[in-house]
Amino acid sequence: MEQNNRFKSPQDPEVGRFLKSLGIHPLPTRLPYPVPNQVNAYLIEGDGLLLIDTGLNDDETWETLEKDFARLGHTFAEVRRIYLTHGHLDHYGVARKIQDLSGAKVFIHPLDRAKVLAPTPEKQKAEKTLYQNYLVGAGFPEEEVDNLLQISEAIRHHAIPLERLEMVDDGEIIKWGQVTLKVMNFPGHTRGMINFYEPRHRILFSGDHILPDISPNPLPDLDAALISPAPEPKNGEAGPDPFPRFQSLIQYLVSIQRVLALDLDLVLPGHGEPIVNHRQLLLDLGRFYQDRQGKIMSILGSKELSPMDISRELFPGVSAFEVILAISEVVGNAEVLEEQGKIIREIKDRKIHYRKK
Repeated sequence: MEQNNRFKSPQDPEVGRFLKSLGIHPLPTRLPYPVPNQVNAYLIEGDGLLLIDTGLNDDETWETLEKDFARLGHTFAEVRRIYLTHGHLDHYGVARKIQDLSGAKVFIHPLDRAKVLAPTPEKQKAEKTLYQNYLVGAGFPEEEVDNLLQISEAIRHHAIPLERLEMVDDGEIIKWGQVTLKVMNFPGHTRGMINFYEPRHRILFSGDHILPDISPNPLPDLDAALISPAPEPKNGEAGPDPFPRFQSLIQYLVSIQRVLALDLDLVLPGHGEPIVNHRQLLLDLGRFYQDRQGKIMSILGSKELSPMDISRELFPGVSAFEVILAISEVVGNAEVLEEQGKIIREIKDRKIHYRKK
């Protein structure tokens, strides 16, 4: 499946001219994280303005967006619709503020709806229990779990919870200005991840589904367990299973095949520069995951290890902020190996252990 690239590189001046001719304007803003340190929103001109994602809720993001809107001759009051690729803080953080100023409708996939709502005390308690079980089950020291969860809790202010939401689902068509977007649900990074495909102009707004410089993290999507009850223990396992079995990386790799089949000149990602050679990038990404899975097999050797044991060897020196990301990388790749019949997953004393088959 060869790809004839229309654009020479992400920096090709033709990229900017092409997008501007369609009324599409990237709006990058800074993130206060090590990686990624920047997030993209996209403004599309038509009968009013449409936004895809928004960035975080902080002063710097707001000031940057205000300046960019003014530079383009627009104001927030012109925004009519906001589409969220998924329900993570850096993508919906300031959507509520823009909605309050403009009256815009905010759209999200039903499976990510719960992520952007204000949590009730009951839900907060349930979420904390899920994450405690997840971390302890992964082999993280039980006495350190609360400290780690406090780090995660400290960044909640980076997004304003939403109340007024519209649902959007796979296959829906959005006509706006000079573009016609087809909504595509690509489960993986989250269950409700949506991309927007413009077939005539061969563009994909990819959110965090495809990124130019980093692999999308196969997050466990723990809030799925608040909607669907955990499966009963089987094969003599001592339950409950601390890992809701969304199998994010397995789902992601299936979704990637759908993207490979698309004829695209340009992918506009949620982080980083435009992508002009999506097929080569995705083939390289497949090899990257195969290499990571090979490393996990080498680390296992003849041993029986927890996800935390493996992550310490795979990602030495990882910061406290990144522990959950490191564990989810191990779990996601281990689930692929388990499906391939190469390793066995067991639960012992509330902890997950992997060993070669």
